[in-house]
Amino acid sequence: MPNTTPIPLECFYLSCFDACLMQAYETYHTSPISSPSFSPSPPYSPPSHEPPFASAHDYNYPYLSSGDVVEFCGPAYGGKTSILYFTTLTTILPPYWLQSKIESGPSLKITRKFEIGGRGTSVIFFDLDGRFDVSRIYDWIVRHLKRRVEKSFEESNTEESSGESEIQDKEADCCHDWVPTEEEITEIAKDALRRLHVFSPRTPLEFIATLHSLKEYLEHCQQRTRETFTFIMIDSIMAFYWQDRAEESYRGNSISTSSSVYLTQTLHILSSLLFANGLILLTTSWSLISDNSLSTAYPPELVYKDTLSHIWQSFVKYRFVVARQPLPQYEEGTRIAELSRNRRKEREEKRREGLFFGRMVTPACDCDIFEFQINDDGIFCE
Repeated sequence: MPNTTPIPLECFYLSCFDACLMQAYETYHTSPISSPSFSPSPPYSPPSHEPPFASAHDYNYPYLSSGDVVEFCGPAYGGKTSILYFTTLTTILPPYWLQSKIESGPSLKITRKFEIGGRGTSVIFFDLDGRFDVSRIYDWIVRHLKRRVEKSFEESNTEESSGESEIQDKEADCCHDWVPTEEEITEIAKDALRRLHVFSPRTPLEFIATLHSLKEYLEHCQQRTRETFTFIMIDSIMAFYWQDRAEESYRGNSISTSSSVYLTQTLHILSSLLFANGLILLTTSWSLISDNSLSTAYPPELVYKDTLSHIWQSFVKYRFVVARQPLPQYEEGTRIAELSRNRRKEREEKRREGLFFGRMVTPACDCDIFEFQINDDGIFCE
């Protein structure tokens, strides 16, 4: 049975990306926001030679909703996979952590909760590039939880310094007793990772076969553990691009005019999964430098050029181009021996800062270029 349960109003939990969703809404909406309800229409059913993709891209809400497809494209090491990891982190972590404590007295049990801020739902992650790093996600989760603990301490210390009554002092002391310990943080992180389901097909055929069986897998998880799934993530949708092109060339098809069999079947299955289960698709892809990139108002790294077929282009609702910010270049003719130690140190510090930038290219709503940072602690927007 299709899952018709309303899903929460989703976002990236990253202000620079969420602002783009708001910009798209402000540009395209034609009516005021009504009470959100999830009642998905059945997937479009065109002739058998065309995939059933969602053709009505109405930007009626400033957030992600069921059936949305989001693509992050850009050059290698541009932060695309990191964005998927961060979204995974905020999805699989629970909204809060509960702890029960026995107080003095006959059977006096007090339960309090520590706010974590996650969704508490599950993620399907397709690692098509073969570079999935679960230890990195785990480290980000642990550091995220420790930052929440530090923030709780800071808030309690602020209340302590501003409060004058004994009641406030006792409440502040109690707050320190109700945050997770190091062992409990590890337990929360490991428990969250149980909501991450990773598949690593190595060929187009394996990928399509896994997609075919995903409906039964989702139903099994929902019945056995009552999990709720929010995202399907694919890293990257172009992992089998060259294999697919070789296959099309072998069959004698025109690469420029025909959509690949692999991509067509993939879109058929994904469309049905998204609408039937109330899911959102996040995917990555690499992009080529456009021939006219030097003549545009954007940096060459942020100029988007279509690579996949028009069917895929119309399948995507939001498309972001992201890349690492280029390092400051030395003046022409500068010799390495002439560079000062401070100049080299400054350039190395810029490299370690992990500064990235991006922009939204779909829909076309003149969004500004935004900046964000990726480091060992996660992703941060200004």
